[in-house]
Formats: sequence, C-alpha cells, structure tokens
Amino acid sequence: MDASPQPSTSIGPAAEKTAVIPVIGPSSRFSRDRRQRTPQDKPPIQGQSQSQGQTSAPTTGPTPTQILFDITRQVVQILKEAGIGSALFGSLGTSLYGKQRSPNDIDLLTFPPPDQNSDPERIKQLIVTANPDKFYLRDSVNPSATYKILFYKLTRRQNPTRFFRRNSCKVDILIPGIMHLPSLHPNPERIIWIDGLPVLPFAVLLSQKLQAWDDHRNMSEETEPQKYAKRFVDKNDLGRMFKMEEHVRPLREASARPWNDRILFSEEFETLCWSRARDFCSIFPEFKARFLSIGLGEDTYDIFA
Repeated sequence: MDASPQPSTSIGPAAEKTAVIPVIGPSSRFSRDRRQRTPQDKPPIQGQSQSQGQTSAPTTGPTPTQILFDITRQVVQILKEAGIGSALFGSLGTSLYGKQRSPNDIDLLTFPPPDQNSDPERIKQLIVTANPDKFYLRDSVNPSATYKILFYKLTRRQNPTRFFRRNSCKVDILIPGIMHLPSLHPNPERIIWIDGLPVLPFAVLLSQKLQAWDDHRNMSEETEPQKYAKRFVDKNDLGRMFKMEEHVRPLREASARPWNDRILFSEEFETLCWSRARDFCSIFPEFKARFLSIGLGEDTYDIFA
C-alpha cells in the first residue's frame, strides 16, 4: 500500500491554511527570475561594460592637499615674476612639516618690496590678471567689507569627491603686520623651502595656531557658533603639531628657541604667546609639559606655576 501523502480535496478552513495554489503565467516567471537573479546576472547600465557594472577599485588621484600645493605653486610663480616673495602659513603650511588634517584653502603671506604698493587687493588683482582662466575675485559675504576674495577654479576632474565647494578654492593673500605675521623681505633666508614650496618657520606656525585658538574662543557662541566651535579644531591641530617630533625637538634646546627673535616675533607677539599658552594650558592641562618643554612661559612669566 502506498503510504505517500495524497493531495487534500477538502476546501475547509484547515485546508485553506496549508494549500499552495500555484499561479501560472508570465508574471510568475518574472517574479521567480527576480528572486533568483544574483548581482552577477544584473545587466550593465547603458554605456557601461559588464565589468563596470560590478564593484571596481576606487579611482586614485591627487589628494585635496596635493591639489592645494599645486595651486600654491602657480601663485608663488606669478608673484615671483612680479618681484614679490611669499610663504605659506596656516594649516596648509603645517601640512608641509608633517601629517595634518586636510585644509580647504590657502593662506599665503606675501612680501612686496618697499618700492611696490603692498595693498593685498592689488596683489590679488595681479594674480587674476596673470591667469584669468583660473583665478577670479568674488565679493565678501560681509556687506560692509571693502575687500574681495580670491578664488581658484577647479575642474570636476580635479574635484571628484566634491571636497571643494562650488569647485573653487579660496586663496587668502596677507601682508606682514596683519595677525603679527613677520616681514621677511629683508631676510628671505628665514623662509623655509619644503618640496619646492616656501613656508614660514615651524615656531611661527605653532604660535599662529595658538593665536587662532585664542581668537575663536573669544567669539560669541550665539552670533558666531561656527567660529566659536573651531577652538576645538585648533586644539586638535596643536596636538598634531606637538607630535611632529622632528620640528619640535629643536625648540626644546634653549639656544634654538625663537620666541625673542625679533625678525620672527615682535615683543608684543612674544608677550601674547606667553599669555595664550598660560590660558590654553589652564583649560587643557595635558599640554602643560609640552609647552614648558619648548620654553613658553618658563621663568619670566611663570605661567605654569
């Protein structure tokens, strides 16, 4: 006797729960095909090969920092041909000394000779005139500002990850005296050259980053929340700079400490560096030993007491 189960002919409620009613037709075959299709069976997008439709290795290209270095070389060359020296500072300048977060703009200190107009607006216009296809000026978002902002146009190929907004990069042009930046026109040998780019000495960049932290912490949290929040970015940047042992080590030698070097630091700026270091370490005491090791605050001002 055949003991295999036979299909039920009951139409009762119990049978309705267990009965499988196949649906025959094109829609059923389509649904089955969709369920069984694997990613490898997926048809390629029009204009794309089968291999392109699958996962591929990420496209390699220059990093945002490398792009900024290339733009800087163009600006430095334009200024050189006009008889104007220059040096990087800020986050991009620090990137030349060691690993740093990726900046999104260029800070360039210029050194016009005494017989030239040192107005930054003239220098910006000079750069635009030299290469109008790449450089352009834009009004400041501040309606009361009388200055314009210099930008460099990037192609989509240069900016595949959209790291730079509007496919543009801002180039800040400054002159000595602003933000206590030193004048090195009479002393070009004090400019450091790394990978073919001029940059301010490491100690100046460290003190400028400390100044940025002080400026941002004194911003209004209510009216300028984004700038106020940057104080933590500045703190982290200082942490990275202190890890650049090759450049921090010389500052630990008393004979190499530059804080009273009047070519790099005015007396006023030196005093501000001491007081800012004191305030910074009162908030972040883990930095106390680091600043003490490079001679900021030792003896005269006793800021670490």
